[in-house]
Amino acid sequence: MRILVADDVPGQLADLAQAARGPGREILQASKKDEAVELVKKNKFDLIIQDLWFPAPEDGFELLDLAKERDPDTQVIVVTSRDAIQEPERDAEGPEAMAKGAYDYIERDKTRYRWFLEMLSLRIARALEFREQLLLSERANG
Repeated sequence: MRILVADDVPGQLADLAQAARGPGREILQASKKDEAVELVKKNKFDLIIQDLWFPAPEDGFELLDLAKERDPDTQVIVVTSRDAIQEPERDAEGPEAMAKGAYDYIERDKTRYRWFLEMLSLRIARALEFREQLLLSERANG
C-alpha cells in the first residue's frame, strides 16, 4: 500500500509518517502543499494523511479535492491542530472535509499527543482495510 503523508511542520510530519509505518506500506512524505500536489499528480496512493492547513494562503482542501478527483477510492485522513476555543470559525472543517470525500478527520490533541498518535494509527489501519475491500470488490465485479 502506498501512503502519502503531508504536513508543513517537520516534527509533526515525522510523527504522522511513523504512525503510518507498517508491513507492506510505502510511505512518501511532503512538507509543502505544492510538493504533495505534485506527488498526487504523479503517483497513485491508497491513503493520504494530510494536515489541513499549510502556510497562508494555502490550504489542504485543494490537496483533498485533487486526490479524490484523481482516484475517488483513495482514502484520505485529514489532520488539523485546530483550537476550538481560539478558532471557533473553523468548526466546520471536519464536516467539510468529510463532505469532500475524506475517509476520516482527526484533531491533533497536543495535550494528549500520545493518545492522538495511537488513535491515528488505528484509523490508518481501518482506512487501509477499507481500501483493500474496495480493491477486492472492484476485482470481483470487474
